[in-house]
Amino acid sequence: MKPISRPRLWRYSVLFVSIAAILLFALGYISPELGRYWWIPAVAIAAVLFALSVPAVVGAVRGSDEAGLDRMDVALVALVIVDIAVQFMGGIWGAAYPLVILVVVCAAIFLGPLRGGLLALLQSALEILYFYSVDRSADPRTPWAHMFTLVALSTGIGAVFALERRRYEKLKEQYESLKGDMNFFKDAQSIATDRVLSELDRIQRERPRRALEQVFSLDRSLARILELCCRMFDANMCALYLLDSNDPRTLELRSYVSTSHMEPRRTVDATSSPFGIVLRDLVHIAVPRIPRHQVLPYYRGRQRVRSLMCAPVFFGKEPLGVLLADSAEEGAYEREQARVLSLFSTQIANTIVGARTNEQLQSEREDFAAFYNLSKELSASLNTEAIFSILLDSTKEVVPFNVAALIIKDEFSGKLMLKATRGIELDLPDMELEPEDSLVNWAMEQSRTLYVPKLADLQQGKRTPIVSEKIKVKGVSSVLVIPLVVKSQPTGALVLAARTPDAFSKYHQRLLEALANQAAVSLSNAQLFTKLERMAIIDGLTGLYNHRYFQEQLERELARAERSGSSVALVVVDIDHFKQVNDTYGHPTGDAVLKHISAIIRSSIRSIDTPARYGGEEFAIVLPEANMAGAAGFAERLRRDIESQPARTDFGELIITVSIGVSAYPEFGRK
Repeated sequence: MKPISRPRLWRYSVLFVSIAAILLFALGYISPELGRYWWIPAVAIAAVLFALSVPAVVGAVRGSDEAGLDRMDVALVALVIVDIAVQFMGGIWGAAYPLVILVVVCAAIFLGPLRGGLLALLQSALEILYFYSVDRSADPRTPWAHMFTLVALSTGIGAVFALERRRYEKLKEQYESLKGDMNFFKDAQSIATDRVLSELDRIQRERPRRALEQVFSLDRSLARILELCCRMFDANMCALYLLDSNDPRTLELRSYVSTSHMEPRRTVDATSSPFGIVLRDLVHIAVPRIPRHQVLPYYRGRQRVRSLMCAPVFFGKEPLGVLLADSAEEGAYEREQARVLSLFSTQIANTIVGARTNEQLQSEREDFAAFYNLSKELSASLNTEAIFSILLDSTKEVVPFNVAALIIKDEFSGKLMLKATRGIELDLPDMELEPEDSLVNWAMEQSRTLYVPKLADLQQGKRTPIVSEKIKVKGVSSVLVIPLVVKSQPTGALVLAARTPDAFSKYHQRLLEALANQAAVSLSNAQLFTKLERMAIIDGLTGLYNHRYFQEQLERELARAERSGSSVALVVVDIDHFKQVNDTYGHPTGDAVLKHISAIIRSSIRSIDTPARYGGEEFAIVLPEANMAGAAGFAERLRRDIESQPARTDFGELIITVSIGVSAYPEFGRK
């Protein structure tokens, strides 16, 4: 014979003791009529029941394989204990009897209607046994009424809770499935983001949307979410409508998945039912029964839809659109399904916002990369013409425009000079602009950025030129003027114009203001460098090159002539009796004579020639590509010009004569 294992022995013991306690109760042994010895069987049964119920309770808590049976044992033990307590507190007719009903109902709730009904039948049998064996004076219909009440109450409540439990388990299963899908999307989005970042390291100048579409497809992700949604809810169609960025009263179809031949409308009125409520209150709704005659706004004509649910797609408190799912079955969707649909809409919102954030980051990254490169180029350049080109050409990479102009204030005359343009053909260089009432003048006077999003609104009644009346800029709608300011002083202006209205955002303005500040500093440095460079090679009195630069230039021209086999000539001019001029009229008059001679020399030479003040009253002129005969002819003409043009001084006109020496290479060699 196979021995009984310890767990089964414990279980049989619990069952045996429970049956024994029931019989003792039914036969009336557990009652106050036992006299002073009534407590002996009561204490013994209570101790045994407590000891034997511990394994059942522990098994239920630990979730053992037989936890359901253990819970039934616990319920049976609890019922016996309560029955004993009721017997000592007045019996079935006492005030404690509702505790029996409470135990039976709780057992039905936690164990299900079947086990709860069995426990109710057991209690009813117990009461029937008690009525017919102990309390025969009661109405014989009473135990049967008790039985009907207990069984009906326990099975009814147990059935309700069992139904709710099954619905809960189903929703939990759907949630776990959805949670797994959400984790898939999070992983996919993380992978996509890593791909975006890696691609962005490779892409420097490609525009954001194009680069983003190569590494992260928003439409593909949305379609995947809608497919999961349609499959989970067994939907006729799942569709995503997003608010039109230009018209918030219109919903545009972004993506949909359908299992039927019906296609949704491309655009829907955002205020129509049920979309208006969903977008206004940001709540999910379910319509379990749709009348056959009702026409839904997102379908053309009649449709075979009998239930519908919608969930808002929003981020923060900003509505982005609506996610909907419909079915041809009536009552297919309730509030619980709509709540699960809102989880899909939340994931869609995160996907959309993530894509937009990636796009914005890509755009800003490219803008800042261009800005950084431009700043480096501007800082490295000390040539004003190069700075003009760098500024206008690189600005095109940061902000799209149709027309651009760069205006610089001349540091000596204070007049505005048009230095460079893009998008318009003008007679440059250095077009002088008249002081007038223009957008550029206003921005420079105020040292503030001027933005006109719609030029037509500003020019109603009176036409205000953008730069000058000389410059006709046609077909532009928005204008941005950013002054170039150095040490609180305006030194110029950057002008951008576009054909589309409101083309420049605040982000563009801030970026261009930083760019303009960098350009202003770079231009100031370039102008200062030009001054220093000029001071290093120019004679301060005459404006001709100084002796050091003359020597360097003469060496360069001689070396070039030797390499190419060409010629170069040197002309040296000495003012006659210049010491007498200084002694007679003073040094200021002598300086005036030097300036007079320098002006005549500058007007007589070619652009490739190099005039210099050799020292004192002597001048030297390097004539590239000139031989001895040509240099002698030039020297004679210069002598006559100087002699025929008296110098005007405070003492009247002075006739000046000069002595000129000429030499040439290769006729006379290098020395």
